[in-house]
Amino acid sequence: MYGFLIFEQLPDFWTLVGAIIIVATGLYTLNRERLVSREI
Repeated sequence: MYGFLIFEQLPDFWTLVGAIIIVATGLYTLNRERLVSREI
C-alpha cells in the first residue's frame, strides 16, 4: 500500500492473488461465524 502511495509502484499478479485469497478467507470466516452464532 505504501509502495503504491509513495513510490507509485503496482503490486505484481501473485501479490494480488494472495491478497484476494486472504480477504476472501476472512469474509468467509466472518460469515460462517455469524451463521453459527444464530443457531445457538
